[in-house]
Amino acid sequence: MTLLLVLIAVGMGSLLAIQAGINAQLRVRTGDAIQAAMISTCVSTITLVLVTLARRRPFAPLHQLTDGPWWIWIGGILGAVIVALTLVLVTRLGGAVLFASSILGQLVAAMAIDHYGLFGVPQHSVNAQRIAGAAMLVGGVILIRAF
Repeated sequence: MTLLLVLIAVGMGSLLAIQAGINAQLRVRTGDAIQAAMISTCVSTITLVLVTLARRRPFAPLHQLTDGPWWIWIGGILGAVIVALTLVLVTRLGGAVLFASSILGQLVAAMAIDHYGLFGVPQHSVNAQRIAGAAMLVGGVILIRAF
């Protein structure tokens, strides 16, 4: 089961690279990264509204959302920032450097989140193997950029 989930995650990563290329062309057509990001996230929103309605599941009560921590509301902001920055960076860095660097940032942040058990994620301490893996990824980013 874990292997299947890892393969799904790898596929998801490939979709991010494909999305960056597609959205870069949207940026070319609009002439503006923010407009292209807005169009892309609006299409995402419409898609999610349609899927949500098709599933016919009841919406969570508003109090259930408002009783949560303040930071549960910023995920959409982070998504918009990621889409907009991807549109700018993919044409300047290329897909390989952009995503290698992005994965490095994800790994460092994820290691900190795991280590401290932030956002309700199960706690997994940083250890020598995790640090070695992150160092290898840094080396990979350097090699991808250098050649």
